[in-house]
Amino acid sequence: MDTEFAIAADLRRIGDSHNPNDPHFAEFKAILLKRYGVSKVEDLPFNYRGVLAQEGERLTSGLFKRYAARAADIQNAQVDRLTVLGVISPALAVRRASMTGAATDLGTHLAFLAAAEAYRYDMVQKLNGLQATAVASADDAARSKDPIADRRTRISADFWKSIPDFDFAAPSPAQRASAMAMPLAVLGLWVALALALFAVASRRLERARA
Repeated sequence: MDTEFAIAADLRRIGDSHNPNDPHFAEFKAILLKRYGVSKVEDLPFNYRGVLAQEGERLTSGLFKRYAARAADIQNAQVDRLTVLGVISPALAVRRASMTGAATDLGTHLAFLAAAEAYRYDMVQKLNGLQATAVASADDAARSKDPIADRRTRISADFWKSIPDFDFAAPSPAQRASAMAMPLAVLGLWVALALALFAVASRRLERARA
């Protein structure tokens, strides 16, 4: 809950691209107008709404990425503690090694999330870029009330065909084997301890029989 409040506060701080009176985006607009030597967004050589969407996406995605990184650090620290606790409980070491070997461990999960987010961000920014370069400002402004303008703002099916499929490369067997080294080492200690205790018990049993 605290994180949700913090995110909401940070979102208010970076600004709302849908609010024309927002200080950050008002400044962003002023910079663009000055750069291109025009007095209104309609005179810019691109569709301002698309560029505005790109800036809003860049800021909000960066914010969520930072919070995701913090959460990942916390989760990784928890996994490290569980690995250490494997010295006390071999079940934890077996669990860690098994999950890593099956690529269902936290590291693979976080890598998948990062790859999926990168794919999403790239696709959204391409769409925003199309809005900025391929959609006329006048059509964009009138599309909700003008069917013809709305038709001109639609994206061709060829664009979607050009978007590559999402492809996540799971860790290779060699990478998984390397990541399993620590839990397997802990498990090896437990096996060695069990063998040592078995040897001691066997010697005592032999002495008792003698």
